[in-house]
Amino acid sequence: MVTFSNILIILTILFVLYAVFKFTLGLKVCALCAAVSTTWLGLLVMRLIGFEIDSLVIGILMGGSAVGIMYLLEKNIPKTYGILKFPFLMTLFTFIYVFLTDFTEGSITYFMILSLWVVFLIIFFMQKSGGAFKKIANQLMTCCKNW
Repeated sequence: MVTFSNILIILTILFVLYAVFKFTLGLKVCALCAAVSTTWLGLLVMRLIGFEIDSLVIGILMGGSAVGIMYLLEKNIPKTYGILKFPFLMTLFTFIYVFLTDFTEGSITYFMILSLWVVFLIIFFMQKSGGAFKKIANQLMTCCKNW
């Protein structure tokens, strides 16, 4: 069995390697993101070929990647789309959970994710009309900045 301590060691080694590659070779990559992604991808492959790998550890690492993807998008898309961060992240978390488990509660979960998207998309499109929708949209987009 691959232990959590081994995974921490692997993460650290990969982080250092990616950081070295970044600064010596000019590799355009976040060393932290690359180390985490490489680790969970490697663990998935190991699990597929028969190693005993704890799904919780893979899920934690994949969740970190999901948050990283969200921040990467946030950095590269117009600010007005920031309102869609929550449904986007919940969708990624759902994909990860479905992928790693024997998922049996599909209809309720899919309905909830769809409902989140509908509500947030309504706010997104209606914010242009001003009023309460604009105020809600502004509050949601500045939520993480003002705490």
